[in-house]
Amino acid sequence: MLFWSQLRFTCEASIPHLWSKIVHGFALRSHKEIVYKAHLGLKKAFGQLNKAEGHIESFHGLQVAEEGPNNTYFISIWESSLLHRKFKEISMVNRESDIAKQFEPLNEAVSVAGDRFFHHEFNLLKGTAIPGLESKTTEFVIITPKGGASFDKVRETGLKVRDALESDGHPAAFAESVQGDGMFLMIVGWSSSTHHLNTVKEEPYVSLGKEFREVGISDVSHANLTKNHDQ
Repeated sequence: MLFWSQLRFTCEASIPHLWSKIVHGFALRSHKEIVYKAHLGLKKAFGQLNKAEGHIESFHGLQVAEEGPNNTYFISIWESSLLHRKFKEISMVNRESDIAKQFEPLNEAVSVAGDRFFHHEFNLLKGTAIPGLESKTTEFVIITPKGGASFDKVRETGLKVRDALESDGHPAAFAESVQGDGMFLMIVGWSSSTHHLNTVKEEPYVSLGKEFREVGISDVSHANLTKNHDQ
């Protein structure tokens, strides 16, 4: 399950006066004690992140308990990829800086995770990521084209699902991979994973889900995220 090991994606986030955005996020799939240590240790580091030039919002949290809380997630939204890379060089590369020392728990967890740590990038096609990330429960869906299905058809169907969710009051964003591998990402906000699962048993989601499954293979998980400036 690619996404639940590590995710990195880029998006256009529709925030007034800030149109060009990068959303950097990842999840660590590792021993529960390791990811929990990183989760606690990063609280101080997020204080530095919130002061970084170009940083807009950041979130972290654990996978919902009913799915087995083996993953911890970290997502940050930036004005540009340039400013994100600038901060990354300070916090993750220059290990002697005070900021980097505060990110040591994350670096240790990544090192131990080994091949359970991956990355990916996506460009937003429609919607905004922040409302879904701010919701009580955030649904993440990684979609890949089914054999024979075109990239364009998956995109068209995914946008149709996103529009239905948004019109029904569920904040949703749909994005595509920048790496040319035909992968898509959907972010949706819910009150709980149960709320999501019950909702999609009704129309129009039953029909839309059937249409989507004809063209794409979906990997779905949920997380409870916290906005880091609330720490």
